Amino acid sequence: MPQSSPPVLLLGATGALGTHLGQQLQQRGHAVRALLRNPNRDRQRLGFTPEEVFPGDLRQPETLRAACQGIETVVSAAGASLALALRPGSPTFDEVDAAGHRNLAEAAAEAGVQRVAYVSVLATEATRDLAYVRAHLDAEAALQAGPFETTIVAPTGYFGSFDIFLTLARFGFAPAPGGGSAETNPIAEADLAAFVLDALDQSAGKQEVGGPEVITRRQIAQLALKARQRRGFVMAPPLALLKLQGKLLTPLDRRLAQLLAFFAAVSGSECLAPPTGSTTLAQYFQDRLGN
Repeated sequence: MPQSSPPVLLLGATGALGTHLGQQLQQRGHAVRALLRNPNRDRQRLGFTPEEVFPGDLRQPETLRAACQGIETVVSAAGASLALALRPGSPTFDEVDAAGHRNLAEAAAEAGVQRVAYVSVLATEATRDLAYVRAHLDAEAALQAGPFETTIVAPTGYFGSFDIFLTLARFGFAPAPGGGSAETNPIAEADLAAFVLDALDQSAGKQEVGGPEVITRRQIAQLALKARQRRGFVMAPPLALLKLQGKLLTPLDRRLAQLLAFFAAVSGSECLAPPTGSTTLAQYFQDRLGN
């Protein structure tokens, strides 16, 4: 798309994936309009310089309507926080991911948007009934029902979700819930961003995607310890403990409770998708530590 074309509206621009999406959109010749909850604060968190910035939020329909004006293409990597921290009263995945993308679908339809790409999550037999995954599937359905062309990308998981392993490995241990034998092939955010934009250009419908390397949860823990150059040990807490923690936290922070329930289910089950990209988790860990 030449620079004279309308900018691409990017949602979730300050996240790890959103940063790479913004950078790669610009590298491909697109101007970018970013929707930011707090422009003065969030500008400092961007890894690229958007041509335009609109203040707004998925949960504020009026801001979405304004941001979608004059836009042909929307790319969304937005959703509720994935922080493993207690945040009482924080919005849930249904309130942000599902309801927010229903708002986006309405705003995009009203503005005459032609294409929408959404980064969802891989739904497996073990996870599809959980609140975290249901919210993403509801978001998909809302967008697919719109009058615009919709591209859905469902990854196994981002490398950034394993940063907690590096944090814990600093203290000489890393977790492998449920014994750690379940396999997955997570994907680097930069590789995922490239896949999303390629799928958007190809009008690819819905695609599931993972990274180039199949590894077990125990191997992930071991890689974190190795990256920290620690001889520590791998802990194998029972999955039931994660589930119990989620239930106990529900009255305080439903978002965190939903996230822990998802982590418990996905840690104990296979989560694989067709591979793409070239970055390995070991490389990612090394880069995170500046090695």
